[in-house]
Amino acid sequence: MIIGLDTSAVGLKSTGTSRYIKCLRDTLKKTDHTIKLFSPEQTEFRFKNSFINSIPFIKRGGIKRHLYSQFELTRRMHLEGVNCGIFPNYLMPLNFDRPAVIIIHDLSFISHPQFYSKGFVLYYTSCLKKVLSRNPIIATISEYSKKCIQKYLRIEERNIYLLQAYIDGANTRTKSIPSKEEDAKPYFLYVGHIEPRKNLSFLVRNFVEWREESGQDYKLKLAGEVWTRSKETKKLLSDFKGNRYVEFLGYVTDEKIRKLYSNAAGFIHTGIVEGFGFPVLDAMNYGLPVLCSSGSGTEEISAGYAITIDPFNGEDFKRGLDRLIFGTGQKKTNYSIRYTPELMQEQLHDILSALENKKKETIVSGYL
Repeated sequence: MIIGLDTSAVGLKSTGTSRYIKCLRDTLKKTDHTIKLFSPEQTEFRFKNSFINSIPFIKRGGIKRHLYSQFELTRRMHLEGVNCGIFPNYLMPLNFDRPAVIIIHDLSFISHPQFYSKGFVLYYTSCLKKVLSRNPIIATISEYSKKCIQKYLRIEERNIYLLQAYIDGANTRTKSIPSKEEDAKPYFLYVGHIEPRKNLSFLVRNFVEWREESGQDYKLKLAGEVWTRSKETKKLLSDFKGNRYVEFLGYVTDEKIRKLYSNAAGFIHTGIVEGFGFPVLDAMNYGLPVLCSSGSGTEEISAGYAITIDPFNGEDFKRGLDRLIFGTGQKKTNYSIRYTPELMQEQLHDILSALENKKKETIVSGYL
């Protein structure tokens, strides 16, 4: 098959979605199929109208990628002779008329609409409904997300495939960790977007209370891009701006992230809804004791190792921190990480087989 992979969501900044797509791209390249990549940057996509190209919000990555996907991607794929498409970021062009796979990471905009604007929820729900009417093959990134798809989209479990990513250098952490900063104050680390659905007001406020009540001399460092459009996020930043024990680092480079992981005493992630959770997997790769929320993808990927807490119960969280401190006094946790390139390759094989069957059915029907 000649498979077109939409890589529009891979940007300059490292995000969970972009990391997932890179894993998928590298795994696809190991197959016997011809793989062609498509994004606005790779195809030097520009509108014919120079005025439209000059409008600031059109020039931004997200808007440009969306317009490219809806109005240009199908044409590009047809020109390149693509006979199947993989769309790893929820949506696909509605005029794409060939067998396709879509990957749904999570359904937080449906299950927890309070974290999004009404316009965003209506738009994405409507778009996803139209995409599903095209009858694509559906894949997702965790059992947690699979259950959400069954519940909210009414899709049978047998029609949902798992396709799970991995992290580079899994189980080789001793070769990649920078030297320890022995004189640094011990700290707990959070990595991810600074946004409401990550439950950071809960995390920070209860951490500060725990520190005062327990007398433990720990800091909390939060690394990730700040979504300043949220009133809750703005208030959080304002309330703790002068707190010397809480540090908002913003988006940091990969090199800085590696140092943060290697020098942290433990990792904390109290998000309410999470499809997978690359940061938790990274923390496990560095051998850090992990505390995370129950009832989400982070609990699933760290099953059997992490301290899990109720993300709505402050006292439960504080008890979890007490347990986390005990873990920091032990040797590095020897995690057995099951998310590997081999696992993704095995899962992808099943999906590509289904895609080939769909392609044969399409040929028989006379479309190709």
